[in-house]
Amino acid sequence: MAGSFQLAEYLEENQVFSEAESEYVSLAERGYPPAMYRLARKYWSDSNYEANKSQSVKYFKMAIASGHLHAKADFAKLKRAGNFGFWNRIADVFDFFELLVPMAIMLYQYPDGDLVRR
Repeated sequence: MAGSFQLAEYLEENQVFSEAESEYVSLAERGYPPAMYRLARKYWSDSNYEANKSQSVKYFKMAIASGHLHAKADFAKLKRAGNFGFWNRIADVFDFFELLVPMAIMLYQYPDGDLVRR
C-alpha cells in the first residue's frame, strides 16, 4: 500500500488532484491510515480540494480508529479551536495531553511507521 500512497503523493505534486484523490480514497477504503489522515486534512482545509467538513470528520474518525497518532492530535486541535462546540473544546484538552507520551514513544521506536506518517 505504501507504493500506492507514494503514487498518490506524486500525482498530487504534479497537480493531478482528481486522480490523487481517487488513489487516496481507494487506499482509505482498504484501511491504510496515512491515506485516511491525508484525506481528512485535505477535505478540511486544502485549497486544491473542495472543502467537505463531514467527509473530513469521517476520515479523521477512521484514521483515529486505526490508531493514527497525527490524526488524533490534529482532530484534538480542531476541537480545541472551537469547531465542534464549547464542551468538546474543553474535553479535548485532556485528549491532547494524553497523546504526548504515546506520540513520543512511537516516534522514537518507529519514526517511519504508518501510524505516524503524515
